Amino acid sequence: MKKLRILLFLMIGVTIILVACKDNSKQQAAQQLELGQRYLTEGNYGKAIVAFNKAIELEPNEIQAYTGVITAYVKSGREGEATAIIEKSLEQFGQADSQVGESEWGEFVKAIGQYYGVTKDYEAAIETFDRVIKRNPKSKEGYSELIDVYEKLEDYEKVIEVSEEGYKQTQEGGFQEKAEKYREELKQIQEQEEIKKLEEEQRQKEREEIEKLEEEQKQKEREEIEKLATEQGQEVIYVKNTKELLQIFEECKSNVYIVLERKDYGTYGFSLQNCENVTIHGTDGTRMIASSENKYVLTLQNCKNITLKKLVLGHRVLLNECPAGVISSLDSKVNFLECDIFGCGINGISGVGSIITAIDTTIRDCAEDIMSISGGDVIFQDCNFLRNGYRWPSENAIWIGTGYETTAVFSNCIFSENKNQNCINDGADCTFDNCTFFGNGWGGDNVSSAPEVP
Repeated sequence: MKKLRILLFLMIGVTIILVACKDNSKQQAAQQLELGQRYLTEGNYGKAIVAFNKAIELEPNEIQAYTGVITAYVKSGREGEATAIIEKSLEQFGQADSQVGESEWGEFVKAIGQYYGVTKDYEAAIETFDRVIKRNPKSKEGYSELIDVYEKLEDYEKVIEVSEEGYKQTQEGGFQEKAEKYREELKQIQEQEEIKKLEEEQRQKEREEIEKLEEEQKQKEREEIEKLATEQGQEVIYVKNTKELLQIFEECKSNVYIVLERKDYGTYGFSLQNCENVTIHGTDGTRMIASSENKYVLTLQNCKNITLKKLVLGHRVLLNECPAGVISSLDSKVNFLECDIFGCGINGISGVGSIITAIDTTIRDCAEDIMSISGGDVIFQDCNFLRNGYRWPSENAIWIGTGYETTAVFSNCIFSENKNQNCINDGADCTFDNCTFFGNGWGGDNVSSAPEVP
């Protein structure tokens, strides 16, 4: 009996000691928690983290310590280190029967929200706040944070769903208002998307109609080309690249109608010799470009009945010094139809012993002058001569040889902003019929303002 009483007294003593130790641990945890809160308020996040972690070590069920350390990690830019703490805390307090005050739980959830606001790991955030709500279906903060994530993701259907569930569980009017707001917004978005869909369908329909018309026009043009080529005794050749074009030129093919298909064609310079009855037809501003400033873009030698149609011809680098011009015609007969001949060559056309006809063609931005013709005849109708002689203007914009039986006729042409001292050299056999002059170096304007050039 005496031994039993001694054993009972020992057991009571141990219990008293354990309770005292536990109370002491709680007291120390509370002190560390208070210290951590003070450091957090002062912005001393490193010391706050140490204090909060010590509080957790002393009292693992102190949710305010978890809240504090998560906040301190985020504010100090060490949010990566908060991940393990968040997971540990969710395991610690994730059960519905865990004893945590509503207010403390709310602050804890907000701290997690701040963490995901920085990391922007929205997939993990959704999973976390789903766990929070499952643990406490009446957690206003859990619904609020989850709604905030879906707002950032612009998933308005989920915003409405979570807001409605939040109102159902908490009767918080703000959730109902948010659901109504996004229901209306979603309706407007859906209406706008429907409008955009209809507009895109209309644009697609218009694109298809344009493509159809373009294809029909292209087919019509091909038929017209085939008919015209047949009448002229020419074989139609569709050329897709520079290599194919150079091969035709090297073979000196005659009686061909060459169609260049919507691309740039460039090399050091093109040359066509000893051939006749050749048409080169560009499509939508097809360009023939010389990459060498020392070569003509196109040289024609001993060629007959060459027609250049709807082509843009010039040097690749505009405004640099180009010792060569753009077109050189030697003992040839050539027609320009709707062409654009531009610098930086010394002039647009240099002709010797040639018959040159140009209709609705432009010669522009050549460094010295417009053209130099010696021997032969030239006829320009409805053509434009613009900004030539911009760098080293020669005395005459147009030079016509006087001792080589050379004649020139310019009808309904526009001469504008050419920098040469004279329009044409003295003694030239030249006729100007109904031409317009404005802003040229030689003066003699016959209009009051710059003409509109097509």
